Amino acid sequence: MPAAVFDISEVDKLGAFVGKALEKVAARAIYAASLHVVQQITTTIIPGEPRSPIDRRVFAAGWRATPTKVGAIIENTVPYSDIIENGARAENIKIGRAMIDALAAWVQRKGLHLRGDGGKDDPRAIAWAVAQGMKKRGIFNGGKGLKILQKGLEHLEEFLAEEVRRELAREFR
Repeated sequence: MPAAVFDISEVDKLGAFVGKALEKVAARAIYAASLHVVQQITTTIIPGEPRSPIDRRVFAAGWRATPTKVGAIIENTVPYSDIIENGARAENIKIGRAMIDALAAWVQRKGLHLRGDGGKDDPRAIAWAVAQGMKKRGIFNGGKGLKILQKGLEHLEEFLAEEVRRELAREFR
């Protein structure tokens, strides 16, 4: 009768097999959990902000989870995302034509230039007033930022536990 003996002396072979499998499991679980974080950010955290940065949803659409060999990178690819995330202190605000143009377009999209009596105010004048307020108080939470990524990462551990269980079951079925 054929037989094989596998005992504690073979643990290094078992360790190598399990170690490689666990590396794959961990990398897949981290990436899957990072996708959950991005979803949490875009569907719950951003819309739940009292002064949410939702104008045309560009900031929300900029969130990405990109897999790496050992996990994932969560980032926002929108050029101004750092200002939303970390804010801009009042002393760092420089008012210029590009800023006024962008704010005037925002004023028009929001209809802030329309008066209750049916009249219209100059969007650039309102934009100038908004810019002056930014220069006084900073941008986003007094220059401290909204910390959207930080809020999203608060959920990473629960998502990771769920994904590790799922990936272990997948790997060792």
